[in-house]
Amino acid sequence: MPDFDTVVKAIEACGFDLHVELRSVDHDTVLVRRELAKRPAERLAGLVEAVSAFDAMSVAAHD
Repeated sequence: MPDFDTVVKAIEACGFDLHVELRSVDHDTVLVRRELAKRPAERLAGLVEAVSAFDAMSVAAHD
């Protein structure tokens, strides 16, 4: 699994250029704006809840 820099070097070694463009999809923009509208404490609480849910899924998967 090469890292991004290795991929770029391999592409350049083959005589090609790699152009990467990051774009946001409208749905993603809506989600980001919704999160940014929250107070920092609300965002942190949401992250803690998400981590707890992922942890519970991980424990369940290993049982």
